[in-house]
Amino acid sequence: MPFLLVIPIGLIFPRTLGGSHSLIDILYHNPIIVKQERLGDLTWLLIPIIFFILRFVFSMICYASSLPGGIFMPNLVLGSLLGLIFSTILIHLHLIPSANYTNIIIVSMAAYLGACLHAPFTAIMLLTEIVGTVEQVLPMIMAVFIASVVLSTLGGRPLYASLRKQMGFKV
Repeated sequence: MPFLLVIPIGLIFPRTLGGSHSLIDILYHNPIIVKQERLGDLTWLLIPIIFFILRFVFSMICYASSLPGGIFMPNLVLGSLLGLIFSTILIHLHLIPSANYTNIIIVSMAAYLGACLHAPFTAIMLLTEIVGTVEQVLPMIMAVFIASVVLSTLGGRPLYASLRKQMGFKV
């Protein structure tokens, strides 16, 4: 059943599926703002939101199948899309310089992963290792712990515990 739900998404938006390396690379180089004249004024905001919704729905369909699969990369992509949306809004409102674009995406990836997995230190260490620099560690620490506190306050459960419960294991 989940496979049948994914087929239309893959046919209409093939870049939203797959390993996601190309999607993150596209986000890093941000061609969305370049195409703004042709598609309208809010394209810089609508396209990342649509991509986020599609990736989120696709991830939930995959998790609902009860088959173990990748967790890190889909969460990193969702975090990077949220960072793209947030940083693009701040840049267009002239609240931050465009040089901070990639830093916000990296911090957002760590915050989303840390909150979803309820593993803040793991997310901080993983993203620090992926990026290869400690330049963003302090903002990552702050963002990951804020995201974790917000998720815990809202009653969110760790992703692995939810998947174990869904697969019938005792949590």
